[in-house]
Amino acid sequence: MNENLIDPIKRLSEWALITGRHYQSEQTGDVHYFYGQTSSGPAQTIPIYENVCFVLALLRSRLVEAIQEAKQRLRHLLAFQIQTSDRGQGSFPIYLHQFPDYQDPSISVRVLAPFYWILKQFGHVLGHDLRQQIEQAVQQALEFSLKIHEQKPFPYFLTIRLVAAQVAFGKVSIEQLDKLAIDQLEGWHTTSQLADLLVGLQMVIPQLSASPWHPLWHFMNQTWHLPTGSYLGSHIREWEKGDQPQATLYDLFCGYFAGHFSKRAEQPEIFQLQGILIQPTTDRFETLTFPLLVKGHYKQQQWQSHLFPTFAYNLLEKQKVIHPAWDKTWTPFYFVWGDRQKSFSLVCQGGRYEKADVQQDDQQICLIFDLKEDNHNENVHKEKEVEFFLTYQSNVRLLVDGRVANTFSLNQPVILDLGTFKLQMQWTLLEGKGDFLGHWMRCHRPSQLVEENRESADWTFYLRALRREGPCRLQVRLVRQD
Repeated sequence: MNENLIDPIKRLSEWALITGRHYQSEQTGDVHYFYGQTSSGPAQTIPIYENVCFVLALLRSRLVEAIQEAKQRLRHLLAFQIQTSDRGQGSFPIYLHQFPDYQDPSISVRVLAPFYWILKQFGHVLGHDLRQQIEQAVQQALEFSLKIHEQKPFPYFLTIRLVAAQVAFGKVSIEQLDKLAIDQLEGWHTTSQLADLLVGLQMVIPQLSASPWHPLWHFMNQTWHLPTGSYLGSHIREWEKGDQPQATLYDLFCGYFAGHFSKRAEQPEIFQLQGILIQPTTDRFETLTFPLLVKGHYKQQQWQSHLFPTFAYNLLEKQKVIHPAWDKTWTPFYFVWGDRQKSFSLVCQGGRYEKADVQQDDQQICLIFDLKEDNHNENVHKEKEVEFFLTYQSNVRLLVDGRVANTFSLNQPVILDLGTFKLQMQWTLLEGKGDFLGHWMRCHRPSQLVEENRESADWTFYLRALRREGPCRLQVRLVRQD
């Protein structure tokens, strides 16, 4: 059946229910999931947030048996809201087994959205007593969250969800939320946080494109590459799962806005259960005219995206020390091609450089890396100075002087034969002294989420120093060849 003929909200609801059943335990009846797990099967832990989303999915099915199950599950979950003042009254634990303690105050912010839609859309079928219990739980969760926020403000994306919930439950005016629309902070530049923004905003704004949040809408429209179903903003904390980008709730939002879901977004994983929070809207992405250049900045560091009909790439400079937790996913170069069924990517991640400059003209891309000071540690030269990773394909070849090779040297033109097109790369030492050798092999990229012992989903080619003195500046020049 043509996907355009299927109500996308109905499809999202069906996916959410299927996914909830997939993770549901026959023994407990709860959705079992552990944050950070890489497999798709049930875990031992029982998260509050996903189970409240599952309740909404059950109600959305409108089946009598499912509605009764939803009521039962709601009563069960509400019993785990903490009621003692010395332990955080109004909060929820991350997992049920942690009750009566809370570990993460953001959970109480997150549950407000599914609770809101349960009350708004199905309050009439819950019964007076259960409805009152939810309303009381919401009031306590709001009070707790606001108290925490006053002591230490939540990150931007959670602040949006909290203020949106206040608006939705009639505690503050919409103007309080719209004041935050001008704050284009780091929450605009990772897909997980963009999804959080959308969950909050959809609670009270039916059409983002016609609201004070239209700059956010414009940013999302321009950084979603429809031909490959890919996010093409700066890649700061984006992850890979197997041979594809990790699908998230943001993939579902953008698939809905674009009118087409990517193949990876159709997998029964936990983000699909969260997709029950996506609400009907008339907002639809406009068709972009290619080629398109989009520019922006993240904490004073410039990025630019170049979008074409069959491929796209993003360039992101690195001008200061990055938080260690983010450094391995910082991606100065992200190149994607393919289609919505399967995409392929070539990325620059990892390495030992301190700064990265990016330069672009009609003919080539130049990445310039300032390598870290050599501390003469004998293990330093075993490390990789600059690394690139390429989605594994059996027909991909690295050619040096026209021959298949697995090593290369500075100033040698290297051809990446990707089947449908080729990339020529040349590595040059601009400043400093040293001898370097390049290698080609199978290896997981730093942003890979699959288990370490699984077969690598990537090729990697990197440069290591055999000998170098002091700081060095290295240039990598890339030219696309059709």
